[in-house]
Amino acid sequence: MSQDQNITLPTPTLVTLPQKFYLGIKRYNVSLVNANFGEWIRETFCQAVQAIPQLKQCQQTFIPIAFYHRFGSREDVDLENAVFIDLNELGMSLEQVQEKVEHVNREGNVQSKMEVNSIESGEYLSLKFVGPYNMLPNVWGCFMKGMEEIKYEMDGPCWEEYWNSTMEVSPNELITVLYQKVAPKNK
Repeated sequence: MSQDQNITLPTPTLVTLPQKFYLGIKRYNVSLVNANFGEWIRETFCQAVQAIPQLKQCQQTFIPIAFYHRFGSREDVDLENAVFIDLNELGMSLEQVQEKVEHVNREGNVQSKMEVNSIESGEYLSLKFVGPYNMLPNVWGCFMKGMEEIKYEMDGPCWEEYWNSTMEVSPNELITVLYQKVAPKNK
């Protein structure tokens, strides 16, 4: 159990994930204090559906994701808003998805270019948090302490999955799942 500023969280869980593909829009040097996550999530989802209309029927698509690629400070972050895609569920090859995304980037009326990316298969720490988004910085702090306690270190991307929204539930009922690619700490 990690505890920090009135937050008590379970120890992060070690999970093995397969390679997963996603459609994402990268944003550089953004402020988390003044971030417009709702608009960015909408833009990402709409652009993904514009490229691949059958995503509307895919359950996984409705879980918005934010990858954190660089964290200089709360005022200087490189992040990527995304949605996971399942190539089997779509009945498409990676090349077909890339062609459709490139077509929308070229021909569509889009503000930001979307990319097809993936997380690699491997070990990740995961933690489910129920509570308001403004607590996430403290939750991440506890998460990182928990990672150190079980002798793991960062080895790749971290991200948040937002399983519901303030349009559905109160802030205290928001579900956010944190993931961090890890490797055993060298002794």
